[in-house]
Amino acid sequence: MGHTPGFTFYIFENILLICDYVFVQKEGMIFNPYGPQRETRECAFIIDKILQNREISKVCGYNYVLEYREWRDKFNGLLV
Repeated sequence: MGHTPGFTFYIFENILLICDYVFVQKEGMIFNPYGPQRETRECAFIIDKILQNREISKVCGYNYVLEYREWRDKFNGLLV
């Protein structure tokens, strides 16, 4: 699932490894702009469902590590 065929993300213990699915910016977050936008957006709702009721503490992206709560607030902005 994600922005390219075969894109995956991983949950290891309480760490979410999201790779380059989303880019974190000062103003919030955007989906990776280099893949199919419709499919990438649709997969965000699947990711959201998978993350519900999980105890995640940190998120590692391609160039950042954030507390899950901060990352989640930004990610929620993409789901509207």
